[in-house]
Amino acid sequence: MNNQKINYFRKGKKFLGRIFRNLYFLIFLVGFLFATLLYFRVESNYEAELFNNIVENIRADSGSAISEDSFAVRSMHITHEMLANRSKIFGSVPFKDFKAGVIQPLTFDLATANGACGSFSIVLARILAAGNMKARIAQMEVDGVYGGHMVVEGKTSRGWVVMDPTFDLYFLRPDGKLASFADVSADWNYYKQQVPADYKPEYKYSAVRYTNWNKIPIMFPATKKVLDLVLGTKKAD
Repeated sequence: MNNQKINYFRKGKKFLGRIFRNLYFLIFLVGFLFATLLYFRVESNYEAELFNNIVENIRADSGSAISEDSFAVRSMHITHEMLANRSKIFGSVPFKDFKAGVIQPLTFDLATANGACGSFSIVLARILAAGNMKARIAQMEVDGVYGGHMVVEGKTSRGWVVMDPTFDLYFLRPDGKLASFADVSADWNYYKQQVPADYKPEYKYSAVRYTNWNKIPIMFPATKKVLDLVLGTKKAD
């Protein structure tokens, strides 16, 4: 039996050897890899140009001296304006093709808003990033489950400010400045008076996380610990 397995192994090795020695196969492999890299390069450049143009539009409408808070809020308004109607059309439509289901480019979220609050948030985060504002997606805890709703935080010179592009919502502190997630969470009774009529009451800023390291048990937490040791916790997050 062992000899039979050895023979199968040798035959398989010879077969693979003949394939990889075949010049035509190597040419095909190199061409395929080049075409794949070219596709992602073109897609990346197209995406970057789209979002740079959105930022230019925001600055053109608001003036060159636009403040950090104004840029963040205007970016949120534009995100909501672009995606709200598309979400009504495409929000419940399943997409099963390779590009939408596997590659999942950001342009797909921009065109369809098929990912609900996730699409709204990732588009807003990308606009902020194109405008040189650091952004992060916040996974809100809803009924004890993280990720029940997604919002975005942009980093200004005063710290993080929170925006909810799905509801075109931002919060103002008593001093008139934009509030952070921590501000809203600490005094929800005050800030809930600023939400729109169609707001879902379960989205009450009870808690938040910014990473998703527990999505796959054992493997993801173990990977996170290794990255924490190598990069430090902040960079790993």
